[in-house]
Amino acid sequence: MITYKDWFIFLVNALLLLADSSFAITFELNKPTIQIGETTTLKISIAHEEDGSSPQIFEDLLTDNPNIKLLERRTSRNNGAFEVTYELTSHKAGQYQIPPVQIQWGPNTFSTSTLSLSVFTTRPEGDSEIRPEFEKISIPFSWRKFLSGLYWIMAFLIGVWVAYWIIKNIPWRNLRHFSWNIKLPNLESDRKWLRREVARFRQQLESGQASPQMIDEITYCLRVFLTRQTQQPATALTSHEVKHRLNPKYQSNDILYRSDSFKFRPIKDESPYSVAEFLLKKIEDEFL
Repeated sequence: MITYKDWFIFLVNALLLLADSSFAITFELNKPTIQIGETTTLKISIAHEEDGSSPQIFEDLLTDNPNIKLLERRTSRNNGAFEVTYELTSHKAGQYQIPPVQIQWGPNTFSTSTLSLSVFTTRPEGDSEIRPEFEKISIPFSWRKFLSGLYWIMAFLIGVWVAYWIIKNIPWRNLRHFSWNIKLPNLESDRKWLRREVARFRQQLESGQASPQMIDEITYCLRVFLTRQTQQPATALTSHEVKHRLNPKYQSNDILYRSDSFKFRPIKDESPYSVAEFLLKKIEDEFL
């Protein structure tokens, strides 16, 4: 018993047969074996009833193949058939596969199969002379490799020149006295530094090493402290200049005056010990 399902399947198959009868694809490679530089032709033909539509050709696999070179592509219509012709060659001996070409025409898609191409040469190695049997193809000149090689040659020459210039200008004599001692930054505060210096002077006083030279050292340490605190060259200023130039907060004229008086106008019955003790006491009271 024939059901509606059987009739439906029969109609679908009939439509597919009618669709297939309106399309037929054939392809052929006229020379599957060529010499290097020789041309071979891949011809694709699709029989199609005229309906006003145009096919779309997808040939990326063929055009991007590094071993197969596409020289020319032609399309034409002959006796109700759409034809695509590819002129191909290769510049390197070996066994290669010509990738398939896909053609989409309306709702139908056609594709060629992979074809084998054998490329050989009878010429000795290194022979690149252009001969008539090579037809219109010649071995291409690789500008990319040429420019890349020129770039690396120039970079090498520049590198050699830079190395020569550096070696020539190195102060070799100074390297003999080169020291690997690394000076770390001084993280000690100004007041901590002054407190350490005052402690050193007091140790000298306790050991009985008080002298007029110590008075000058104490005064110089105070001027260094003032220089650090005020960012002014207090070590190069006189006592009068220190009094009038520095901020009133750091005016220590009494300390400097007592030191100058001891040095230039000695006071009767005054010893270096008493002056040093006075200076250290004033520094501790005013700055520490």
